[in-house]
Amino acid sequence: MSRDAVMLERASRPAIRFYGWSEPSISLGKHQQVSRAVHAARCCELGVRIVRRPTGGKAVLHGHDLTFSVALPLSLLPRDRTSVGASHCLIMGAVATALKQLGVTVRHGFDVPSVPSLSPADCFLHVSEADLAYEDGTKAAGGAQARSRSGLLQQVSIPLGSPRVPPNEVFVGPTAPIGNRLSGLDIEELQRCIAVHLARAIGGEMVEDAWSDDEEAAARERAAMFAVDTTAAL
Repeated sequence: MSRDAVMLERASRPAIRFYGWSEPSISLGKHQQVSRAVHAARCCELGVRIVRRPTGGKAVLHGHDLTFSVALPLSLLPRDRTSVGASHCLIMGAVATALKQLGVTVRHGFDVPSVPSLSPADCFLHVSEADLAYEDGTKAAGGAQARSRSGLLQQVSIPLGSPRVPPNEVFVGPTAPIGNRLSGLDIEELQRCIAVHLARAIGGEMVEDAWSDDEEAAARERAAMFAVDTTAAL
């Protein structure tokens, strides 16, 4: 999460970072309260680490998903895609095109019938207009955004298989259906397709730079900002 924050601070050109999770983890939205989102004691028992994202939105269970972050200057957005919602749709649209290229059909949330919900903690129980969903309405990919004066950061999660821990044991309230729809995909090819279609969407090139010592140091300095103290919720 601290690396993504550094990407936003230094969003002078388009950059993309793909990453996974070495253990089941939950990322909380920037403004979520721990006690209202997760069962902290059960997370500790199951070895589920909790971090806070620099972006908003709801809690995401990781460890079975492909996660990537995009940072780019706002000046590169098409004139009709400068708002948060429109730029969110632009980025998620590139993901939809990449999945379609690999034989997986998804659609934007604005094409999915809305389901009343009591503000669930689980991000994948709610499909926003810019998120992606399968034909049956199950969420296929979700994203959240943060902005600086001159740049944006979009964080995206795409579940690839079944969660490594039961979502209903770690989240407060109802949880999303457990799916296993993308387990057969070539992940490296999916990453390549996402980067290609994002580049086309912004009319530029997505860069996957090696991290400099300076950037690594900046990320370490910010790490404490995204750590979550669960003891208050126990």
